[in-house]
Amino acid sequence: MESEIDKDFDIPTGVQKRAAKPSHLHSRSYNDRLQARAQGTSDGDITKRGENRRWVGDEGLGLSIARASNTQRDNEWLIEVGVGSPSQPIKMVVDTGSADSWMYSPSCCYGKSHHYFDPAASSTFSNRTLSTKGRPIRAASGVQGQWWSTSYAGGSGTDGYLGIDTMRIGNPSVNVPDSTIGLALAVNGQQRASRKMEGLLGFSPGALSPTRGGWVTPFEKMTRDGTLAYPVLTANLLKADRRTGKGGGGQYTFGDVKQPNMDGEMKWIDSTSTYYWGAHGAGLRMGDHHLNDDDHNKRFILDTGSSILYLSSRSAALGNAQIAGSYYAAESSLGTKWLVPCATGLVEYERQLPPGQRTPPFWVDLDGAQFAIPAEDLVFWPNSPIDPSETGGRENMCFSTIQEGSEQLAVIGTAFIKNHIVSFAFTDNKATNRRIGIANRSDVNLFPNLN
Repeated sequence: MESEIDKDFDIPTGVQKRAAKPSHLHSRSYNDRLQARAQGTSDGDITKRGENRRWVGDEGLGLSIARASNTQRDNEWLIEVGVGSPSQPIKMVVDTGSADSWMYSPSCCYGKSHHYFDPAASSTFSNRTLSTKGRPIRAASGVQGQWWSTSYAGGSGTDGYLGIDTMRIGNPSVNVPDSTIGLALAVNGQQRASRKMEGLLGFSPGALSPTRGGWVTPFEKMTRDGTLAYPVLTANLLKADRRTGKGGGGQYTFGDVKQPNMDGEMKWIDSTSTYYWGAHGAGLRMGDHHLNDDDHNKRFILDTGSSILYLSSRSAALGNAQIAGSYYAAESSLGTKWLVPCATGLVEYERQLPPGQRTPPFWVDLDGAQFAIPAEDLVFWPNSPIDPSETGGRENMCFSTIQEGSEQLAVIGTAFIKNHIVSFAFTDNKATNRRIGIANRSDVNLFPNLN
């Protein structure tokens, strides 16, 4: 779900494993081994690779690391994906909130400043069409690719056609042959010229895609092909410097849970949504103020393709009411209406406020576990004040991280994910049942000293 502002672990045993995995790992159940990975206990060769605090990929063990760049002040984290043969590098957003994977084609879009995928330069590319039974197949030479279109909650969309080719993700690269890819011919809505992204890698369940013939995502294909040591993707995103907007990065780990900066145990919950990595039961609060307006609003999804939090209108109002100086710009032309002082969360700013007006963390309570977004991350793009003509004359106002979205569920974006370690796991090798894991991290200060 692309943004434009843009209970214990119980995985069934009997999951198919790669034949290359060392034999001593087969003696333990899938549940035991993945739980051991999350808790940092010994698991043979895999654990030894993490002892020096540097996590590396290992093709023989089905582990791969995709380094993430953060060049848009926490608006997008990009990984480089090789597409085609020979491989063409494309910078892509990993999006757990959408299913379709697509990239710019030679006919679109910002060709002077962005890379694009040239299908004519790939020996393994074919247009995608549908068989007489409606199944996706490689098209014969000269047959046009299936028309394709996708849109996002933020109002943007992409149109083009479908092809089939090989993707190579991470280091060492995980090959994902016969992947469906969308080749963009046009984009609409807010423009992406200033952004570094050249495509989007859909990692929600493929059932979310409305495309005729269906869509198998790269993650689903890795799982069904037995490519990974464990069918899990772990997001470990590093945020940019709050004052300068520079730095950040992190990584996506394919095939494992354990991360060097994981603090404590990982909390696992079943992903019960058909179309998203999401569930029911998230209690949202700021300090002692509960933000859920009814039981329905306890539904949530975790979305690496959204930068902020999208809540019901009432929950967004309740949350922003806990931030001193917040303002709803109802009459402005801004797509996102809730604004807060740009200095929100900075220690020197919060110290000069009366104690009762200081910004509390934003809490997500899940089945007895609590996870927080620190106050400094409740303002989005804090170094880009909005013109006072849009803020009712108020100066030094920026976008709030808490915005209005669906009335039915909460979209929890990277404002939350960058403050935690988050794992997305299939519990079987058919890529059907899913779980979500969340852990705190040792390199994030959730509670700065305001005394």
